[in-house]
Amino acid sequence: MKLMQTMTAERMHDLGFGRKTFNLEYGPDGKVKVHIFKGKQTAEDYYQLSDQVWWQRVYAEVEKPFPTAKAKNVVIAAYTRFDAKTKKTLGHTALGGADSACLAAGTSSPGRQPWPTCRRPFWILDGSTAIATWMTPLFAACTGPRPRRPSARRCTNWGTPFGLPHTNDPSDIMTRGFDHFKRVFMLAEPDGNCGLQAFPEDRVARFPPISAAVLVTSPWFAADDRVRTKQNTVQLRFDVEAETFVASSKVGIRYFGASEKGDMKYFTAPPGGRTLSQRPPG
Repeated sequence: MKLMQTMTAERMHDLGFGRKTFNLEYGPDGKVKVHIFKGKQTAEDYYQLSDQVWWQRVYAEVEKPFPTAKAKNVVIAAYTRFDAKTKKTLGHTALGGADSACLAAGTSSPGRQPWPTCRRPFWILDGSTAIATWMTPLFAACTGPRPRRPSARRCTNWGTPFGLPHTNDPSDIMTRGFDHFKRVFMLAEPDGNCGLQAFPEDRVARFPPISAAVLVTSPWFAADDRVRTKQNTVQLRFDVEAETFVASSKVGIRYFGASEKGDMKYFTAPPGGRTLSQRPPG
């Protein structure tokens, strides 16, 4: 989480917004605080739920003891397990929304886990130990068939956000950029043949400029005591004659976004602008 916090600050800085980033909850020892929470159901019960229902159930359970008025919860399921008989990973997901993210623990089988055995970050990111194909469908051996898309062609153990939309930018952290998160800190990475390969700068995890501009105004990137006295109620209408969308607000509009086949198009408003008219993409 500290590395992710650092990555966000540096990418925001690269785009001219200063080193703005999100806060983390720390304990008195200066380490990120991790809360242990026991769910209301057994692991077997959670295994039977679809990803969406599982996320909703976990969200509802965790929200009560850890309210999200001023925080977002990242929940890592400790009961993720690899079933050797079915060759499937139970309790696996990577789903987020609203104020909660639910992630698999990444364990594959007893005694054979891709979790790092140390907490030295660069040793973790540079981990090149191959993972056998039998461990989990999310990984593939370096000499085996091409891994499935969720693994982003990873075959080693290293591979074990804030209301932004998905885009078609392949390096956007909200698209597939998170697969290349380690590249922010490394000069080379393990390739598909258990060797090392360099990568171009434009294939490093990043935020598109407009997404960074959105994060500047995000309450999650502001101090907790920031005064928020205005509610930005936006009115939307479609001008048939002009064939344009018109967005208006008494407080002001920073940007307008419209999705075309999964590609988010952004249109910025002039500073202090309270009305923005834009033809639909396409």
